[in-house]
Amino acid sequence: MFGVYFGKYLQDVGVLTTEQYVDIIEKSRTARVKMGLLGDMHFEQTDKYAKSYMEQTYPEVETACSMEYKLMKDLTCNNISIDEMHGLAITPETQVMFDFQWIGGNPNTESWKEGQIAVTDKFAEQYFKGTSAIGKRLTLKIGKECEIVGVFKAWKHSNYIFEYIQHLNLENEQDGIMAYDTYVMLRSDADAKIFNEKIESIESAKATNEINVDHIYPLKDVRWTDVSKGERNVEIAHIRLFSWASLVLTLCALLNYLTLFVSRIRNQSRNMALYKVFGASNGKLFIQFMTEYLLLMLFTSMVGMLFIELSFNLFVGLSALAIERMELYGECMKLMIWNLILAVLLAILPIQYFKSKALNAHITKGRSYFRPISVGIQLTISLCFIFCSLTMYRQIQHLLECDLGIQRHKIAMTTIESLPLTRAIQLMEQLPMIKKVMPIHTPLYPFGTGVLIISIKHGNEYNAFPVLHINDSVARFYGLKMKEGVSSFNLGKNEVIINEAMANKLSHIETPLIGKEFGYGSHKIMGIAYDYYHMPASSVSPMIFCTDIKYDKGPGNIAFTYTGDWKACETAVTNMITDEGGISPYILDGEEEYKKYLRSEMNIQKLLGYITFISILIALFGVYTLTVQSCEHRRKEIAIRKISGAKLSTILKMFFKEYLLLIITGSVIAFPIGYMLMKKWLEQYALQIRITPWMFIEIIIGITLLVVCCIYWQVWKAANENPADVVKSE
Repeated sequence: MFGVYFGKYLQDVGVLTTEQYVDIIEKSRTARVKMGLLGDMHFEQTDKYAKSYMEQTYPEVETACSMEYKLMKDLTCNNISIDEMHGLAITPETQVMFDFQWIGGNPNTESWKEGQIAVTDKFAEQYFKGTSAIGKRLTLKIGKECEIVGVFKAWKHSNYIFEYIQHLNLENEQDGIMAYDTYVMLRSDADAKIFNEKIESIESAKATNEINVDHIYPLKDVRWTDVSKGERNVEIAHIRLFSWASLVLTLCALLNYLTLFVSRIRNQSRNMALYKVFGASNGKLFIQFMTEYLLLMLFTSMVGMLFIELSFNLFVGLSALAIERMELYGECMKLMIWNLILAVLLAILPIQYFKSKALNAHITKGRSYFRPISVGIQLTISLCFIFCSLTMYRQIQHLLECDLGIQRHKIAMTTIESLPLTRAIQLMEQLPMIKKVMPIHTPLYPFGTGVLIISIKHGNEYNAFPVLHINDSVARFYGLKMKEGVSSFNLGKNEVIINEAMANKLSHIETPLIGKEFGYGSHKIMGIAYDYYHMPASSVSPMIFCTDIKYDKGPGNIAFTYTGDWKACETAVTNMITDEGGISPYILDGEEEYKKYLRSEMNIQKLLGYITFISILIALFGVYTLTVQSCEHRRKEIAIRKISGAKLSTILKMFFKEYLLLIITGSVIAFPIGYMLMKKWLEQYALQIRITPWMFIEIIIGITLLVVCCIYWQVWKAANENPADVVKSE
């Protein structure tokens, strides 16, 4: 039910609004602006001028707004310590375009002073417990205070996870910072598709190297993109995958239940025949079996609700959905009713058929193909799930263990704002878990501040590339290696090193590249470095390396290696810098940041693993019941074969051959489907595993062993019965 609820959540609402604003989304009037440099570099976020640019340049735009994600750390609220608090800085137009329902306070954000914020009703209830939060203050560890001037209802079903808002004054923001989510609302008579084509044609025709609007896409499509704010454990695209898998599993379970029910009707053929002989009507027989059918369905649904209650907190934490228990129970009751209706529709035909054929079925006892076909379908679904889960697991393990071309294990970086670098380095070197400290301008991994984006012109074409300022010490610290040209990263003035991806970009212009000058201030290419990957789902970006800019004092970045546990190291560094400078440092661990890119994949892999396990249990249960019924129906055949001299191994092979045929047939159907699904899924990663024939062989051997273990005891017991007793009983 959790999986299907996810699906309903995706269909009912958009990514940024509650149910009241679905009509706006469906009309595609609201869209997100994406910006880019002419060439290959694109940004999901915009600079501060994008909002006014869209309003002033395009008459199709009715209004526009900008939002910036904020984070406050180490604060105290009502004598309660809070580690971090997520927020949004918004322009006044945001309230016009999106759903802000004010409970109290001043909703005019433009009139707010610096340090004034509004909080969600959930935050107010949690920390002020029914008392008014308006007028209360939050105290940050660095000494600043925030005053609460309003309370609004928390957004539901949103990619943005935030607890407070503050006013965003774009005029006071820095130039060149791509940190804002900009949205436009088109006029009611504007066509979003035509407008987007217009933007692309106009912007691509500009012969400048300035950042400009590159593309817009409707708000209803935003939910499939990675724009989530705060801590989201599962991406929405993966939620959709889980929903479809849950739906398939539900149908598989219903099919298994229907198979068992049909088998029970066949086993009751003698009683049904007697009922009809003594005058029982078809209607009464139908009511009898349908009542039994529905009572069992209701009982299992109640048991399912119990499991939902037990796993509610885990579900909410994983999905990051703002839902209440009663809301979820209401949706689950609706789904349960739909399951009952579907189960009844599926059961009507076989019940009608078998009750009408009860007397003839008891006399002839013909072979039924419904049960083996049903079990075959269940095995096929299980094989597909097993293959997909195994492929996903191995791909994730490969991404966690593979060589990215750069060191990320036990390497971290921190941005110091409150202390001179020399003092910060002295403090960090005193910590026993810190091995090496390196002042840097540009953190290579994980990407941090200090990355300069430039646009290079070749003929009439512009291309945007990042420039990283490093020296040979920094390169060796991160484990970067040269492929050709100079042997080190120590460069002179107007000398650069490029990576392989950049070399491929320039190769169509002129070769060889070593010693050539190009449009970055007439810089000379001195060497080509091997590529390295920043994240698992992205290809290598073209890069330019130049000599490091040295800092002797003032704010800057520090990279360091450490031993032991990361959390203990992070706490020690944070406390030391905060105690000395009064401001908590921005600190990231390379391995932890890399795992964040895979957090959604790892969580959905666990969920699919559970679904796979349940589907295997359903299939094996179907195999077991089919074996029991087959042995019961073929007791006389087995006895006659034994009288005729058949050995135990021959009888076992007779049954095993039937199930081996089901497994092979299921594999022929399941593996091509699974291969196509996983091949498409693997294409999103720059570093991929190879799907080898051994994966299919392993799965077939594994499922065969499970099936053999499942049926061996029943077949062995039937084959060892006394033939004389069986013939007499028959």
